[in-house]
Amino acid sequence: MERKMNCRDLVNVVVIGAQKSATSAIIRHLSEVDNVWGGIKEHHFFSVHHEKGVEWYHNQLQKNYEKSSGEKKSVFEHSVVIEKSPSYMSVLESASRIYKYNPLMKIIVSLRNPVARAYSRYQDILADNPERIKSSFYETAVNSIKNNHHYTENGCYSKQLAPYFKIFPRENILIKIQERMELEPTAEFREIGEFVIDTPLDIKPRRVHSNKYREPIDRKSEALLADYYREKNEDLFKLLGEEIPEWNY
Repeated sequence: MERKMNCRDLVNVVVIGAQKSATSAIIRHLSEVDNVWGGIKEHHFFSVHHEKGVEWYHNQLQKNYEKSSGEKKSVFEHSVVIEKSPSYMSVLESASRIYKYNPLMKIIVSLRNPVARAYSRYQDILADNPERIKSSFYETAVNSIKNNHHYTENGCYSKQLAPYFKIFPRENILIKIQERMELEPTAEFREIGEFVIDTPLDIKPRRVHSNKYREPIDRKSEALLADYYREKNEDLFKLLGEEIPEWNY
């Protein structure tokens, strides 16, 4: 039987941003603040491992904390404990599970142009495990659209965010756009700090991951995906109540 927990025994911020959208940068910069801890390791508890229970989840966080810090104190001695897992967007049941775990949870959503996100994912696999790549990016995109594969499906943000907007108060959700964080990192991270700890983050943001692609996305693939995501992006803009001009083609 799992012990009863008070509010200090809970993760109180999750980063659910899409893959390849600066989620690692967000959690690393927040972790530089005193009394804030966030682990880069992704536990996927609310999406994949929920059946293992909260005690398992907290044990994983504790192990992660001890390994990264070398300290033995409880991770929940920090005022803010943050976890990130991109799958919390793609697995739609995650929103209700997070709310049941902590209805006061603050949620940071980092989004990236879905066309660029899909190409970035393809390039990562090409660099790390090239034997998995059996076709060109254009062919991969066509097949992904046809079969609802993760290359394209994970960029359908409106469908993924709808459960969060339905369950959580809007003030508990902060939307960040990766392209804006690259252009104006100081201002963007100050806002993140105000959201998480009620104090602007006064840091010098730096790139956590730097991808150098073998070649830029070809225009044929870009046009295909831009057309595929056009209506889906419009649905996202309606959900957010604002457009994202950085994604215009």
